[in-house]
Amino acid sequence: MIPISRSRFPSGKVCGPNDRVQFLHLAANQAKRRGRQIKMRPDWEDRKLTIMHNLLVHKFNENLELIPKLLDTGGAVLVEGNTWHDNYWGCCSCPGAEAIADGTIWDAC
Repeated sequence: MIPISRSRFPSGKVCGPNDRVQFLHLAANQAKRRGRQIKMRPDWEDRKLTIMHNLLVHKFNENLELIPKLLDTGGAVLVEGNTWHDNYWGCCSCPGAEAIADGTIWDAC
């Protein structure tokens, strides 16, 4: 069985382990692109938070040196800034995005 690639969140979008093989040797940007082209598992919207949680647990269990670095951020809000219209996991700041008063970016891209 091919597990969801720990560094390739998009591999969790497919149901079968045979479908995950296509993500094994892709760079992160390639995996992201491929993830937009595949037929998603029917329960993706219900499962994506659990999949991300499990991937993060694995990441920190396998890279213990990251734990104090994360804890050192204290109460800081950590946001992935991006320009590829991802306002679910991050905050798009491309010219088409609109900032509102509280700092939230709404996707107008």
